[in-house]
Amino acid sequence: MNIERTIKAVIISPWATMLMLLYMLFESLYIHGFDPAALLGSFLVATMFIFGFVSTAYLIVIFVGLPVHWLFDKFKLTHWLTYLFTGFLIALSWQYILFFNSEIPEQLKTSGYSTYGVCSVLVTLTFWFIAVKSHNKASQSDG
Repeated sequence: MNIERTIKAVIISPWATMLMLLYMLFESLYIHGFDPAALLGSFLVATMFIFGFVSTAYLIVIFVGLPVHWLFDKFKLTHWLTYLFTGFLIALSWQYILFFNSEIPEQLKTSGYSTYGVCSVLVTLTFWFIAVKSHNKASQSDG
């Protein structure tokens, strides 16, 4: 495991959730146009998203993703699909725990699962690309 690349991946990958934010903002602009009230609402949602999703992504990457990455490194599991599937399961499990015994309407639960799912794919692939793919190229050319 390349510690430097892993630290870079931990720092950068949670910010990949911002792609979901950009999608949400463009969708809002498409639906509402440049209505000032809608833009203010979109800005408030964006701010909550940044503090909520990015900070949650950091917590999950640090406390769950790093130990999983360490295990994958020990077992020489470096394929992107392994990381993607595991990251997806971790995010959906996190969302399930949050929704367990809650009275949140089903439509919001579905929205939460899909948003966490998309964000997990973005974060996991970014992490893999920085921490694993680049490191594999370097180690393969060394041997």
